[in-house]
Amino acid sequence: MPQRRKGTKKYLYHQSFVKLSVLVSLWLFFSASLFAQKDSTRNLKPVPINSQRDSIVGMVINNSTVPYFIISIEKINNLAVTDVGSALKFVPGVQLKDYGGIGGIKTVSFRSLGANHTSITVDGNRIPNVQSGAINLSSFEIFGVKSISFSSGQINDYTAPASSYLQANSISIRSILSTHPRKFTLKLFSNSTNINAYEEGILIQTPIKDNAFFGIQAMTKFGKGDYKFVYPLSGIATEQRRQNSQLHNYKLSALGGVNFKNSLLRFGFNYLNNEQELPGAIILYNPSNDQKLWNENIRLTGNYLATKLKWNFNGNVFYQHNYTRYLDPDFLNLQGFVDNSYLQKNGGGGMMVARSFETDPTSRLFFGSDIIYSQLSGSNLLSSPTRLENNSVIGFEGEFRRFKIVSNISLQAIRDISITDTSVLKRDFFKPSPFVSFAWMPFKDYSLRLRYFYKRTFLMPTFNDLYYNFIGNNLLKPEEANLFNFGINFKKSHKNVDVELSADFFYNQVNNKIVAIPTKDLFNWSMQNIGKVDVKGYDLGLLFAWKKKRMEICN
Repeated sequence: MPQRRKGTKKYLYHQSFVKLSVLVSLWLFFSASLFAQKDSTRNLKPVPINSQRDSIVGMVINNSTVPYFIISIEKINNLAVTDVGSALKFVPGVQLKDYGGIGGIKTVSFRSLGANHTSITVDGNRIPNVQSGAINLSSFEIFGVKSISFSSGQINDYTAPASSYLQANSISIRSILSTHPRKFTLKLFSNSTNINAYEEGILIQTPIKDNAFFGIQAMTKFGKGDYKFVYPLSGIATEQRRQNSQLHNYKLSALGGVNFKNSLLRFGFNYLNNEQELPGAIILYNPSNDQKLWNENIRLTGNYLATKLKWNFNGNVFYQHNYTRYLDPDFLNLQGFVDNSYLQKNGGGGMMVARSFETDPTSRLFFGSDIIYSQLSGSNLLSSPTRLENNSVIGFEGEFRRFKIVSNISLQAIRDISITDTSVLKRDFFKPSPFVSFAWMPFKDYSLRLRYFYKRTFLMPTFNDLYYNFIGNNLLKPEEANLFNFGINFKKSHKNVDVELSADFFYNQVNNKIVAIPTKDLFNWSMQNIGKVDVKGYDLGLLFAWKKKRMEICN
């Protein structure tokens, strides 16, 4: 690997960082852009996304101004899923990308926006990933989860940091460990499949006197994954067995807290160690594949939550360490193999302050800001790029009779630095992202609600997009998206009958779309800002339920 010039990086960090300004309020009108002139080169056919009965509307939060779904622990048990990714596939508009295998990665795409447009927060702490931008949702097991929420437009978690307000969509996970138990609790978990894959887990929680608590959870996944399959070509044995799918995964989580008079101090620790074989494609006369993947992740978190009169304060700090190694001993290059390793480090902290009003406790004004530092080093990178970002948000939400409004503007100030033997690349970004939504309840019983929201987002290129050897493009622009949504919620109960309806019509306009395109041949690709994408569609959920004593009929 080329050596970097000494002193240059230190000199750059002593330069002045991007100056931030706090914007107090912003009211925007963007309806005209909905009918703006389009420049499209290809129209894709509509794709229907169907869901199972009684899997959608029971999760809808009717009083929200944006599409907002909560999957409670009771609902999770009814869905019979094993990880967060599998549970989210029941949310309308969510497309689950499952790369298969007993250790396969799972990500979600909402309304044709990629996984990078969705932020992940766990117990009020956002999980960043500047390397690829996507978080593996299969690494969050259902065992130990209290609730999962998904929202589009704005996150509905008051303890979330300011950076969680930037992206188009958000997933918020609440664990059982984050709650104060009343008594000593012990839970065991076991799961097995017919493809020789197994999961085992244990969760222990205990109160410490009256004002403190502690909990620990351990999980392991292991197995061969050597299921049987039938090869379609004639002349081959009809039944074969999958190879190279072994997995050894260990995970440990610990969380403790201390309650004071009007505040809570909480610390968390997460560790994951993963070793797995990658099965690859089935090739004629060569069903075996020798690729392997190693992961080691460490995350430390700290939170301080305080309430006094009409004020709420949330502070957070975190450190994250992610190591990845990939080995392909049979790759056809000059070396005859590929052995790449990467180390991603993230750290930072921030605060969120909210003030409710005496005349209307449901209304509040909030402001938050955080700073995040990220660095990536790898055997397949010409440099060790760094990113320093300051994310801020200021917003307001309130209700006026039967009218509710939620609005905010978030601000991203980012500096990227990449240093090699031959060049020094430094780029600054200063991007505001406005959001406005409102809901109207025509009737006094709040059974019917009409809602609308607009949001403009800026998605930064990942370090893989910018700097990956022979593929990365360090001149990429942020991906910009304008999101429009109009929705209807209806919920009515009469005696033993419940009727729920949820319908959303959306339009997404994406500019500077980041895509990989082939260059001189199919084996050499490049990341480019190319084309525009218009996404139009609707999500529809309907539930009819009849209950009589212990019998319930849903459709």
